[in-house]
Amino acid sequence: MLKLKRWREGAQVERCHTVKHIGTYSVGEHSHGVALIILALHPRPSHALLRAAILHDLHEVHTGDIPAFAKTREIKMREQAIDAQIGTDVRLEESELRWLRGADLLECLLWAREQRQMGNRNVARIEEHVFIALSATTTDIPAEIRRQALEYKADRSWPIGAK
Repeated sequence: MLKLKRWREGAQVERCHTVKHIGTYSVGEHSHGVALIILALHPRPSHALLRAAILHDLHEVHTGDIPAFAKTREIKMREQAIDAQIGTDVRLEESELRWLRGADLLECLLWAREQRQMGNRNVARIEEHVFIALSATTTDIPAEIRRQALEYKADRSWPIGAK
């Protein structure tokens, strides 16, 4: 029961707390979105990949939401140690890690777009930086996620590809 309590607490951690935003944006909301993206776009997601999508940020109950650009090697090692301690560490193949990273970024991009559509201009930099990370041809983001990001930028509607 202690594991479940810790995981539920982790899911309630507020994301992007350094940027003013409308409503809440919790680790649980984000992780659910990441899992949905994987289910929608990955041709055959493994149980481990879906588990990682759901659990990947629960360590933030101990660290808070640290922006990716601010994470040092030491911080990443601390997050891994916390994951092992609270049972959220999941072993993934390299290709699955790319899918998790891409879905993580795409979910953040979609959240930022929803915020902007509600009139929140504070998230414009997040949207710009995440889009650049997703669309760069030098990244190892899966092609389907990159394609969705490019379609998203061209379309400017919600949901992705809606006409």
